[in-house]
Amino acid sequence: MPTCPALIVAAPASGQGKTTVVAALARLHARQGRKVRVFKCGPDFLDPQI
Repeated sequence: MPTCPALIVAAPASGQGKTTVVAALARLHARQGRKVRVFKCGPDFLDPQI
């Protein structure tokens, strides 16, 4: 069975720079020829009023 390497970036609060770090890592790995998929979870991207 093939493996799917994964990396989870987390922090205890918002505004910690997670999105910036993920964007930089995704760009780095994509430039190195790797297939990159980025996912964001949590209510903040669905509706800012939640």
